[in-house]
Amino acid sequence: MAKVNWIKGNTPPTSGEYYIILEAQKDLADFNKGDIEITDDYYNAEFGEFNTLGENNEFWKVLAWADMIRPDVPDLARKKLKSYFGSLVSEEWRNQAIKE
Repeated sequence: MAKVNWIKGNTPPTSGEYYIILEAQKDLADFNKGDIEITDDYYNAEFGEFNTLGENNEFWKVLAWADMIRPDVPDLARKKLKSYFGSLVSEEWRNQAIKE
């Protein structure tokens, strides 16, 4: 497993995809109160909430978050790369990736 830098608290500084550690606040179908789940979600800084959790979620509490780890782009894909994890790749980004 890769190591990430977990940051305690529930609000990342900017919008984006993050790994999150959640703690169940109530007994749920597959989880008991206090159980932990590690997953990923998109955080919207403008609204101050994760997409799937919403604001003031009574079932889950975010204990910590971490930046997503994205793999490097191998040489065989750099020149033709059009999309990287759902985002269109700009010519500038592609050129920078080729230089690295």
